Amino acid sequence: MLLRKFLLPTLSAATMLIAVPQTAVAAEDADADALDEIVVTARKRAEDILQTPVAVSVLTGADIDAKGIVSLSDLANNTPGLQITSVNSGRNDRSFQQITLRGLTPSRTSSTLTATFIDGVPVSSANALNSVTRPERVEVLKGPQSAYFGRNAFAGAVNVVNKEPGEELAGDISVMGGSRKNWDVQGSLEGPLFSDKVGFRISGRSFSKDGGWDNAGVPGQTLGDQSTDVFSLMLSAQPVEGLKIKLFGMLTQDDDGPSPEGMVSSWELRNNAGVLNVPALSGSTAGTVIVPRQTNCTPATRAWFCGAIPDLAPGVTPGQNTADFSLLSASLASSRNRVVSAEDGVKGYGLVGEFKHAHLTIDWDIGQSGFTLSSLTGVNDYFVSEVDDLDNWNSASITNPSNPMGAATATTFWSFPFLVEREERDFSQEFRLSFDNEGPFSGLLGVSYLKVSAWSDLVSIFSETTLGLPISSRAATSVTSPPKGETTSVFFGATYEVTDQLTISAEGRQQRDEVEAYTGAVPLTVSAAAATQYGLAAGVYTPFSLLVSRKFDHFLPRVIVDYQFNEDLMAYASVSKGVNVALLSFNTNFLTQGSPDILAAAESIGLGVFIEPEKITNYEVGVKGSFLDGRLRGSLAIYKADWTNQQNTRTTFVNVAGV
Repeated sequence: MLLRKFLLPTLSAATMLIAVPQTAVAAEDADADALDEIVVTARKRAEDILQTPVAVSVLTGADIDAKGIVSLSDLANNTPGLQITSVNSGRNDRSFQQITLRGLTPSRTSSTLTATFIDGVPVSSANALNSVTRPERVEVLKGPQSAYFGRNAFAGAVNVVNKEPGEELAGDISVMGGSRKNWDVQGSLEGPLFSDKVGFRISGRSFSKDGGWDNAGVPGQTLGDQSTDVFSLMLSAQPVEGLKIKLFGMLTQDDDGPSPEGMVSSWELRNNAGVLNVPALSGSTAGTVIVPRQTNCTPATRAWFCGAIPDLAPGVTPGQNTADFSLLSASLASSRNRVVSAEDGVKGYGLVGEFKHAHLTIDWDIGQSGFTLSSLTGVNDYFVSEVDDLDNWNSASITNPSNPMGAATATTFWSFPFLVEREERDFSQEFRLSFDNEGPFSGLLGVSYLKVSAWSDLVSIFSETTLGLPISSRAATSVTSPPKGETTSVFFGATYEVTDQLTISAEGRQQRDEVEAYTGAVPLTVSAAAATQYGLAAGVYTPFSLLVSRKFDHFLPRVIVDYQFNEDLMAYASVSKGVNVALLSFNTNFLTQGSPDILAAAESIGLGVFIEPEKITNYEVGVKGSFLDGRLRGSLAIYKADWTNQQNTRTTFVNVAGV
C-alpha cells in the first residue's frame, strides 16, 4: 500500500527551539503511551466513550485504515455482537445487506431492526454505509436506541460520522493493488474556501476486483466481480459566532458481474448427452448422519443431505449460464412492468446500483445561555437492478424442452435468468433544542419526521427467453405493492448529576407510525368474505391505489443510572423499550381469496391483514474503564432482552376442493 499525506505550505515558515525541563519530557512520554480519547454521539451530544452509559463500539478513522476496513462485512469482523448478512433468496450479491446486533435477527428481509445513519441523519439502506470514504469514526450503539434515534433502532444503531474540513489546505491519497485485478484508490482534498469561515472536503473512491471463482459454464469468466465509484462533497460554514452549517452530498454507483453462486445437489444432474453436470453429493460423510431411522445416505437411495453439507464439486460448480444472448438483451431493453428503467437498469447478468444521499445540519449556540438549536435534514434515493442465473448451475448444454424445434422466439437451451429490482426513497427532518451549561442538569427536546417509500420487482426473464412468451405479456403481478410510511415523533432526554459520582438519566420518545399498503401493478379484488372479516370495503381496487392504512402510537422510554467510581472507572444500569413498525405491516395477498376455508385457515395460524409491531424491553448493566495509565480501555455489558410479537413467515395448506 502506498499512503501519502500532504500539507500545502504557507508563504513563510519559522522554527523555534524551546528548552523543556526533563520532568516535563518524562511526563509527556508517559502521556504518549496513553490511548487517545474517543468522543461519541450516542446521546445526541459529544461525550467521552468511557463516560457514556451506553454499550457502544467505536472504530476511529485510524482504526479503519490500520485494519483495512472497506465494507460493512469488515466492520462486523471487528465489532463484537455485529453480524452482516448478504445472502438473500439464493443470491449472493450486493443487492441486499441486513444488520444483526446482539443476535436480534430480522425474520423477514423487508424488516430492519438496526437503524443506520450518516452524521446522525437516517439513511434508507444499510448498503449505503459502505460508501462513506475515510470517516472520522463509526459508532455501533447496542440495545434499543429508540428514545434518541427513533424508528427501527430496535436492536441498536450504526452511525457513520464524517470528517470535517480542516483549517489548512491538505489532502491524502491511498492506492492498493492485489491479485485478481484488485485495486482500490481513495483520496480527499480539504481546506478553506474563500475565507476561513467556509471550508470544503472532497473525497472519492474507485474500487474494482475480479471474483474468486472461475465460472465452469463460461470459460474465462469469474464470478463475484465488483466495482464501485464514490464521490462526496462536504461544505462547512461558520458565518457568525456560534452558528455552524454543514452540507454533505454523496453519489455511489455499483457495477458488478454475475454473483458467486453454485449448486450442491443431492441428486445427480446430466445433460441430453448423458454428461454429468452436477454430481450427487448426498452421501457425504463429512458429518454425523442425523436422519432418523436411516443407517446410511448413499446417493442411490437417499435424495437428501446427511450430516455436513459438502463443498462445491471442483470443475463443475460454480457453473452458471451467464453468457449474454439476444433474447435476454431484448427483454432487458424493455421497461415494461419494471421498477428501474431499462436505461438505468442492468444490461446483462450482474448488478448495477446507485445511491444518492444529501443532508444539511445546522447548529446554533444561543449566546452564553447553554442552549443549542439544531436542525437535521436528509434525503436518500437508492436503487438496485440485478439479473441472476436462478438455478445456479450450468444448464446451457441441455435442450430447452419448451423449444424443441429451435424457434427464434425462445432459447434453444435451458436457462433461468431472473431480474430483481428495488428502489427506496426517504426524507427526514429533525429539530432539537439542547441545554448544557456545565451544571448538574443537561437535556434536550426535539421533534422529528420521516417519510419512506419502497418499490420492489421480481421479473421472470425466464418466461420470455425459455418459454418464448412475448415481452408484451410480461406479468405485471411481479411489481409488488409499494408500501409507504410516515413517522412523527417528539423526544426528550434529561440528565441530572445527583452527586459528583451518581448520575440519573431519563429519556423518551412519543412516536406515531402511519403505514400504508397499496395494490400492485394489477387490479385487486377484495372478496365479500374478506371484506366482512377484516372490515374492508369489498370490490375492485385499481393498480397502485391505497388498499389499507393504520396508525400506531408508542411511548419508548429509557432510564439510566450510572456511578463514577473514579475518573477511570464507571458502572451503569439501564432499562429501555423499543418497537419495530415494519414498512410491510400488512398481509394482503390472501384478500382475493373468496373461500371461507382459506380465510379460516389463515386465522388458525394467526394470519390477519394487520401485523402487530414487534416490541422489546431491554435490561442492562455494564462497566467501562481505562487501565494501565490509559494504555488499556475496556467495557463489559450484561443484558436481557424480552422480544415480543416477533414476526415470522407461516404456511398452511387448505383442501378447498373437498377431496
